[in-house]
Amino acid sequence: MDPISEPDIEAAWSAEIERRLVEIDAGTVELIPSDYVRAELFGESDPEVQETWTAEVERRQSEIEKVASLCFPAPKLSPN
Repeated sequence: MDPISEPDIEAAWSAEIERRLVEIDAGTVELIPSDYVRAELFGESDPEVQETWTAEVERRQSEIEKVASLCFPAPKLSPN
C-alpha cells in the first residue's frame, strides 16, 4: 500500500470540510452546542448544562416520535 501524500490528505480534508459546510448551510444537519458535547464527553456535572441537555434530548425524541407516527401510522384494526 502506498503512503498517502500530504497534498492528498489536505485535499481529502478540504473536501470533507466543504461537504459539512454544505450540509450546515442546507439545514440538513443539526448542530450541537459545544457545552453539551463537553458535558457528554467529559462527564462534567454542571447542573444547568445537564438539565438543558436532558430537555434537548427529550425534545428531539418527541420530534422523532411525531415524524415516525406520520411516516408509519399504526394500522387500523377492524372490530370483530
